Amino acid sequence: MSELSLEFNLLDNAFDYVESAIKYSKCKDPRSLKYAVLHLDASIELFLKSRLVKEHWSLIFEDPDKASLQALESGDFVSVDLKSALNRLERIANIRINQSLAKNIVSLRNYRNRIQHYAIKVNADAIKSLLGFIYNFVIDFCQKELNQDIKEFQKTFDEIKEELLAIQEFVTARVKSLQDKLKEVDSDKVFWCPDCNQDTLVTGNNEDPKCLFCGEKKNAGAVAFLISMGKIKTCPKCGRETFALREIEEKGFRYYCVYCGLSGYWEECATCGRLFSADSGSLFCPDCLDKIKKKYE
Repeated sequence: MSELSLEFNLLDNAFDYVESAIKYSKCKDPRSLKYAVLHLDASIELFLKSRLVKEHWSLIFEDPDKASLQALESGDFVSVDLKSALNRLERIANIRINQSLAKNIVSLRNYRNRIQHYAIKVNADAIKSLLGFIYNFVIDFCQKELNQDIKEFQKTFDEIKEELLAIQEFVTARVKSLQDKLKEVDSDKVFWCPDCNQDTLVTGNNEDPKCLFCGEKKNAGAVAFLISMGKIKTCPKCGRETFALREIEEKGFRYYCVYCGLSGYWEECATCGRLFSADSGSLFCPDCLDKIKKKYE
């Protein structure tokens, strides 16, 4: 009786997962979309590792100093994680993945983590939109960085393009249906949604932001943190920690409250650090300025 054996290299595995993801993403039920996320995330990690191997096989080890051919052949080692793989591609292989694409990859990994380790309510519209961005990344990355190694996978690329077209048609139709609603909203209040990756997250309505595309609500503080890279203050109007630093200009620091929509130029008091209107031209907030004046009266 012959033994059944399976043999896949990194690229074989990556494309195998992609094919499975396509099969599941074509299905309508949320359960299938769950597996599409899991398998597409696995494929992305393998594609990145395949490119690292082209640089040097030791780079797919968590600790390259402990790399050995014996461990590589047996598979008995801890491999590099997603974040480290992206860092090594940039620092060692000089491959820059732009910030927008990196966000998509991180969003996919976040969904995967929630599916694997927590209970999750899968939003079909958000997942479909995200899958479209990731399928695009697969095509571009493989053609640019793995070009010599992917000729035998043309059939899979054709399947990716077919599914990508279907997703793009869905996204285009969905965004078009939202145009009237988006026109009613000040463009400065609309941001990128971390769930579906569309620029349809409406903020500043005295409630947590809500995405028109996927319908998901996001915590206002978390959105403020994202759009200001962590530079947030207490909003002078609503008192919430949702006052996000948008830009530093000649007029002062331009802030925007993700929760209530307050926007304008503000300065940080040189004494207490609280915000006050930049129109005053002072270095101190009114309270601190009064204390200073009283001190020298």
